[in-house]
Amino acid sequence: MRESPDEAAIALLLEAPAIALNPRSKLFGTHSLLERLVADGNTLAVDLFHARLAQQPWSVYEVRRLHFAARGKESGRPDPLRKGTSWRSVRTLHTGSMNDACAWLAGRGYADDDGRLWLRQDLPDVYPRAEHFLVATTAGIAPKARPSFGQQWQRICGDDVLMDL
Repeated sequence: MRESPDEAAIALLLEAPAIALNPRSKLFGTHSLLERLVADGNTLAVDLFHARLAQQPWSVYEVRRLHFAARGKESGRPDPLRKGTSWRSVRTLHTGSMNDACAWLAGRGYADDDGRLWLRQDLPDVYPRAEHFLVATTAGIAPKARPSFGQQWQRICGDDVLMDL
């Protein structure tokens, strides 16, 4: 990465939106490439990344995630203490510059340290459970949802209200 800071910056631009949508998407398991480069003192690659990040178009995304219960091995019934599959719905709410997207998000409420404005966050480790948040990151993430996502959201959460922002 020291020999090719330009390539490191490109990799960082790919990793950043993935982590914004899912913090478990770090390239090195529990550590992101950015964390590794900062720890290594690779300021050239990190500075290139930040400069390019500011030049990119940004969007604010509504992210809803459902985590289903896995089936018990013996009973075959959903086990509320075992995580099964997860489904995600992503919808673009606003697009503009980095400053514009961050200001748009800030106008809707307080975001946490990771830049997420949480609208719903069920208890961890009990399934099924749901997450619903807004996040600003680079533009270009395609809207996504399984055809029956809305029905499953309503079944688990009791509502299917999409943000009208």
